[in-house]
Amino acid sequence: MIALRADTDALPVKEDSGESFASTVVDEDYPGGPFPVAHACGHDAHTAMLLGAATVWPASANGCPAPCCSSSSRPRGRSAR
Repeated sequence: MIALRADTDALPVKEDSGESFASTVVDEDYPGGPFPVAHACGHDAHTAMLLGAATVWPASANGCPAPCCSSSSRPRGRSAR
């Protein structure tokens, strides 16, 4: 079996994009915080690539079982909204 994995989580940074959908969440429990949190890294893209790979896997795997997919935040983390 082959397993593919990707994460989505929030980092302790303020999002300054100015977009209407920008994160406004503040993690009160983050160590050393409170800190604003945002999806400010490549994890969202990694998850999109994982879903793309899982979509095309059956047609190209030559009989290898489909991958296991996981997309979750870090155990103590809190995802931005």
